[in-house]
Amino acid sequence: MSTESMGVFTQNTQPSGLRLVEENNEADSVKGQHKILCVDDEPEILDALARMLKRSGYLIDTETQPVRALDLVAKYKYDIIISDMRMPAMDGAEFLAATEKFSPDSLRILLTGYSDQEATVRAINEGKVYGYISKPWNNKAFKAVVEDALLYKCEFDKARKKYSKLKQTHKKTGDVNRQMYKQIHQVNDELLKVKQQLNVSHGALMSEKKAMIEAFSELVNLKLNRSVAFTRLISRYARDFAEFLQLKSDTVNDISYAAMLYPLGKLFLPWSLVYKPNNTMSAFELKRFNQHPRLGYEFLKPIKQMEGIANIILYYQKKLNKVGASSFKAVADIPFESKVLSIIVDFFEQFIIQKVSIKNSIEKLSEGLDEHYDRAVFKSFVEYIEQINLDNVKAVSLGFEPDNLVGGDVLSQNIYSANGMLLLAKGSVLTEKIIETIQLYFKSHRIYL
Repeated sequence: MSTESMGVFTQNTQPSGLRLVEENNEADSVKGQHKILCVDDEPEILDALARMLKRSGYLIDTETQPVRALDLVAKYKYDIIISDMRMPAMDGAEFLAATEKFSPDSLRILLTGYSDQEATVRAINEGKVYGYISKPWNNKAFKAVVEDALLYKCEFDKARKKYSKLKQTHKKTGDVNRQMYKQIHQVNDELLKVKQQLNVSHGALMSEKKAMIEAFSELVNLKLNRSVAFTRLISRYARDFAEFLQLKSDTVNDISYAAMLYPLGKLFLPWSLVYKPNNTMSAFELKRFNQHPRLGYEFLKPIKQMEGIANIILYYQKKLNKVGASSFKAVADIPFESKVLSIIVDFFEQFIIQKVSIKNSIEKLSEGLDEHYDRAVFKSFVEYIEQINLDNVKAVSLGFEPDNLVGGDVLSQNIYSANGMLLLAKGSVLTEKIIETIQLYFKSHRIYL
């Protein structure tokens, strides 16, 4: 995207740290004058950022002290706030979270190093950060992210103004009619799409499909307290079964990746609903919960490389028609890959999380034939299960012997329950009581590292 197409103008280069934003916000609101604040405790980094961004015509402010930068945010209006993660007085995640109070409409971007990834994911999870850029950065990619962010912000602002205008008109006239509601719903849909694009955008610098999938999978594991071991296991067996079916390599990859990301849509549901047992949900709650495949689809669909995975996730819980399927050809609009994922997910969630035996898990799947599961895929899956040894799953998932634990030991990694809940955090010091509890739990449950 060229700077001309974005309506920005060129500002003469000024020494780093000088203010380029006038205090007259009305004058600054002229179309195209995009304003960016850069915060880093290293002046040379700020100089490099300022030089690069000024060439694209943006108005740039720089500051080395987060506290002073907050004063600027309270006083001036910025389209984008860029902050380094590691700063002595206040880290970047804390600083960007604090800026939301003064400038909720600004987009916030973190500059991070490799060792900051955990804090970066935390900041994105908390919803305070629009995206991140890894150091050292590529100037062309950096400017592309800034341009995309400004484009999304402009679209979001226009949709919000349109929505506000419609609401005001409706309030004045008091004319509640179908056409008005239709217009409002259309604008709401526009807002939702823009918000989804904003959420996706933090992966813009990840050039490889696999890197994006791993990042999204990490978000799912962190937000849903899901075991990394379970994610890897179900992805591995999804790939293995797809290869058993002799599918094309691209299809095999997409099914394996979909097995990592199928619960992605749950991130957009209320946590009280996500963790509520299905048999205690009201009809309304269950209907809303069952929308999570579509929410996951809508999150992934804007990313070109993820379209195939998005479609698999969208349909994996969709019921078959009354006749069912008599061959590997998909019925109606249900992709064959979705039918494969449906069986893989339901079998391993029963076998691993619910601790149902292999035989009973297969029998439970058979009860859903023609309604939930394709007969041909089910038949092939039974043949596949008979050829593999799932007894190794426990050994692979465990990774240590509880009977060998000693008081005073410190855990080197997290311990999760079979359903993915965190039992003990990395760094916990083991007491005799804790060890006794772990050993008792281990006798009746599967646990994971």
